[in-house]
Amino acid sequence: MRRLPLALLGLAVAFAASSAAAQQRLAPPTERPFSIQGGLGFTADPDGFMIGLEGDYRFHADWSFAPRMRISFDDDLAIVATTGNLRYWIDLEDFTGSVSDFSPFLQTGLGVSYIEKDDRRGDDDDAGLLLTIGGGVEARLTDELSLTSTMGFNIHPDDVLNENFFFSWEVAALRVRF
Repeated sequence: MRRLPLALLGLAVAFAASSAAAQQRLAPPTERPFSIQGGLGFTADPDGFMIGLEGDYRFHADWSFAPRMRISFDDDLAIVATTGNLRYWIDLEDFTGSVSDFSPFLQTGLGVSYIEKDDRRGDDDDAGLLLTIGGGVEARLTDELSLTSTMGFNIHPDDVLNENFFFSWEVAALRVRF
């Protein structure tokens, strides 16, 4: 529950930013197809503070490829998850009839996850295949800057240290396009 105020604050900032950005007409994201992003959030089950990093290449108006790294840690836990994600950007203009600089997206990815638990007896680290499914929103502030928020359901097909799932939410991130 202590993370709920942080999450609500992040969403409020994203909505306010998207309203401010809507006052000006921005170039399509495909004119600046490369971007990098860094943000903060958390993981749940197991719980931890998370730092997210990614690159993104928008190869089509509706599609992009994003290599991602999420690093989550707590007193006795560390998770390093790397995935290559395929994203589908939902064009709100198709639904609303007007141009929006607020862009939701869906994504799926495949990668590797490394987990270390200090509170285990014996083998305290392991790595395994990771499948991630999720989505998020982007609020474009300028042609170069955006605020984003991304959630993911991360599934280990084979248990990694008795973990077969973890939830991740990068509550607030800053994206720079170039």
